[in-house]
Amino acid sequence: MNCPHNPTTRPRRERGAALAVGLILLLVLTILAIATLSTSTLDLRMAANAMFTTNSFEVTERGIDVALQATVPNTTTPTITVPVTVAPGTNGDTYTYTVRFNSLNGVTAVPSGGFSLGSGVGFNAFHFDVSSTGAAASSSTTTATQSYYVVGPSG
Repeated sequence: MNCPHNPTTRPRRERGAALAVGLILLLVLTILAIATLSTSTLDLRMAANAMFTTNSFEVTERGIDVALQATVPNTTTPTITVPVTVAPGTNGDTYTYTVRFNSLNGVTAVPSGGFSLGSGVGFNAFHFDVSSTGAAASSSTTTATQSYYVVGPSG
């Protein structure tokens, strides 16, 4: 039987270049995967923080809206404070607000004085400030202040 293999010939020595190149490529791909994962995690956290900030701003605005609708402002009780209230339809977001008579602007005359109450009576504008603080379930808070005035009779 003839054997095609000659036992006196030594096999050529392999150097392992393909193995080294493959390991280097795997290392590069692993580093890229880790960088992508950490970037994705950071992007997710930033998006969540933006959402929580938006939620706290919206609940702050809701507090101002409620204050404007529910509060009957007067100058004899200069400050009305509403305790922390859970906003309906949210995941535990809360707001609180304070309505104050604005002593700096106080009472100003309405242009042209107004004449519907009779001769020489006129109207005044009574200035108020609403400060509202909203808190999202993630401890993100926002505070906003809005000023308005109510027209009433002078005197």
